[in-house]
Amino acid sequence: MNCARARNADRMKCARNADRTNGMELKEKSFEEAIARLEQIIEFLERGELTLEENLKLFEEGIALARHCRSQLDEAQGEVEILLGVEEGEVRTEPFQPEGEENAGEAQS
Repeated sequence: MNCARARNADRMKCARNADRTNGMELKEKSFEEAIARLEQIIEFLERGELTLEENLKLFEEGIALARHCRSQLDEAQGEVEILLGVEEGEVRTEPFQPEGEENAGEAQS
C-alpha cells in the first residue's frame, strides 16, 4: 500500500507501522528502504493529520532511520577507493577522502 496516497484511515494505519520498526528490523533495511520510509514519515509529519502520540512515534522512527542511513553512508565512505592509476599492470588505490578532509587528520595530531 502506498501510504502517501491512502485514505485517512489507511494513512493512520501506515503511520502506526512505526511501532514495528525495532532495532533488529532497522539493521535489515537497505539504505534505499530506509530513505523511502523516512520520506513517508516526513510527509505524515508535514500534513499534521495525526495525533501528538502518533507524531512522536513517527519522529522517533525518523531519527532512528536517519541515524541508520548516516551509519551506512559512513561505512560506504570508508570503503570507497580512488583509482590512482596502473603501474606495470597493477592497479593502485587509496582510501577515499572527501574534499576538505585531507588535512583534517593532520590538524588533529
